[in-house]
Amino acid sequence: ETGLTLLSQAQIPLKYWDHAFITAAYLINRIPTPILQNNSPYFTLLNKHPDYKALKVFGCACFPFLRPYHNTKLAYRSQECIFLGYSSTYKGYKCLSPDGHIYVSKDVLFNEQKFPYPSLFGQTNTTSTPITSPTPMSQVPLHLPNQVLDPIPITTIPAANTTTPPVPTFIEPHSVPKYKGKLVKES
Repeated sequence: ETGLTLLSQAQIPLKYWDHAFITAAYLINRIPTPILQNNSPYFTLLNKHPDYKALKVFGCACFPFLRPYHNTKLAYRSQECIFLGYSSTYKGYKCLSPDGHIYVSKDVLFNEQKFPYPSLFGQTNTTSTPITSPTPMSQVPLHLPNQVLDPIPITTIPAANTTTPPVPTFIEPHSVPKYKGKLVKES
């Protein structure tokens, strides 16, 4: 539920669900819990307290330092991106740019009050695909004709694939032409 809440709050579509759920796990592992004597799972495993100053709001506006990603000195040093979480391989933040690239940078400025996904990506309604659970078959209404239907015996239902694949033919060693420096035609 935490991952879905992160997506909803930031107005980010479901196609970024993996980033939201990884970030949710990252955050949950740093929250103290009474089960662990008010310690976090992070502290219990690593015996050091997590750095709460590094935590940022998922989906907020961020401005990563992009100089290492550009080849020319005339390229912009930064651009407005969307914060997608924390890198699992580097000490840095994952930032989604308007062109779809995900940059990882440790030098990032954040505006945690602004959620720019709809304005940067031109989407005004991210809830067009509601999250629903499938309807159980017992609740699907059936409209049957007034006549009674005869049950179909199980033996009359054809199997999906009743044909067996053909047995491959093997060439016997004595029928293969022999090569002895020149081609010899067997008769």
